[in-house]
Amino acid sequence: MSNNFGLNYLYRKIFKETASLEVNEFITNLSWSFLGGLIASIVMFAVNIYIGRIIGPYQFGKYNLVLTISQLLLVPLMFGFEVGSVRAIAKSLSSQNKKDIISTSLYFVLTNMTIMVLLIYFLTPIITKKFNLEASVIFAILLFTIVSGAKQLLDSFIRGFSKFYSQFLGRILELVVALITLSVLIFYYKKLDYLSYVIVIISPAVTLNVNEFI
Repeated sequence: MSNNFGLNYLYRKIFKETASLEVNEFITNLSWSFLGGLIASIVMFAVNIYIGRIIGPYQFGKYNLVLTISQLLLVPLMFGFEVGSVRAIAKSLSSQNKKDIISTSLYFVLTNMTIMVLLIYFLTPIITKKFNLEASVIFAILLFTIVSGAKQLLDSFIRGFSKFYSQFLGRILELVVALITLSVLIFYYKKLDYLSYVIVIISPAVTLNVNEFI
């Protein structure tokens, strides 16, 4: 992976020159990021098809509802900090500035999470009655949003420090945890539902978040 013969060859063909050290470093990072994303996409595509066939269209629809609303809630929750943190950390030259950026991002996102949890907790009776939703669906949305938000923020820190190989290993760890979780659920529970799918998706993110904090 370190030599990146294929990508270096393409670079020479396109730009008619040998890649510099900076370009080689970029190509190496791109290779790890691309490989991790490719492996994760292939495995999770197969997992999604398998779980979708097991839980059926009704439960799969519930999961899609959880996923869709969670993605909408992530916009005000993250407020672009998962993107801004990458640029700010990468451009910062001192370790103290990097720590300040991380602490500021964490403080903002954790504050947003706290406000969101309190709002949804107090509004749950109204939401369930008005939209005819089960309370379990609302709490699944909340849990999915919080875990996804934390993972996005930690991923931004890793990219900001250019630790793309660590990110690649993290994605492999996520896949392993997801497959183990799915196997355990299938073994112990005969009938899976949308909550089982949510658990399979968020358990790797929880594991990765805990691992990064440790």
